[in-house]
Amino acid sequence: MSEIATCGRGNLAWSGAYPRTLALASVVLLAAILIRPAPPQPAPLPQQAQVESLDADRLERALDDVEMLRQLNVASSAERQPM
Repeated sequence: MSEIATCGRGNLAWSGAYPRTLALASVVLLAAILIRPAPPQPAPLPQQAQVESLDADRLERALDDVEMLRQLNVASSAERQPM
């Protein structure tokens, strides 16, 4: 009977366990990868208020730049005029 049970590759009772164990491990791994809770989504920011704030800041900087250029232009014109 021991000749039939070993059959040159070891115990026949274990020969069917390896594919089953591998299949079970694959299913568990696949389930662990696929069944994960989704990360929490951040609350959306109010887009309208943010855009208005950025536009106001840009407008203020642009007006400051225009005023600075006018002052430079006035100073440059004063230097060019002969006295």
